[in-house]
Amino acid sequence: MLITCPYCGPRDVIEFTYQGDGNRERPQ
Repeated sequence: MLITCPYCGPRDVIEFTYQGDGNRERPQ
Protein backbone atom coordinates (compact mmCIF):
# COMPACT_ATOMS: atom_id res chain seq x y z
CA MET A 1 0.00 0.00 0.00
CA LEU A 2 1.32 3.45 -0.88
CA ILE A 3 0.77 6.63 1.11
CA THR A 4 1.08 9.93 -0.76
CA CYS A 5 3.53 12.26 0.97
CA PRO A 6 3.14 15.94 0.00
CA TYR A 7 6.92 16.41 0.23
CA CYS A 8 8.47 13.26 -1.27
CA GLY A 9 5.66 11.56 -3.24
CA PRO A 10 4.35 8.01 -2.85
CA ARG A 11 5.93 6.14 0.07
CA ASP A 12 5.46 2.52 1.15
CA VAL A 13 3.29 1.98 4.25
CA ILE A 14 6.20 0.20 6.03
CA GLU A 15 7.82 3.62 6.58
CA PHE A 16 4.81 4.72 8.65
CA THR A 17 4.30 1.61 10.81
CA TYR A 18 5.17 1.37 14.50
CA GLN A 19 8.62 -0.18 14.92
CA GLY A 20 8.82 -0.17 18.73
CA ASP A 21 9.92 2.24 21.42
CA GLY A 22 11.71 5.30 20.03
CA ASN A 23 13.07 6.43 23.40
CA ARG A 24 15.72 3.74 23.81
CA GLU A 25 19.28 4.99 24.24
CA ARG A 26 21.74 4.33 21.45
CA PRO A 27 24.86 2.30 22.22
CA GLN A 28 28.00 4.35 22.86
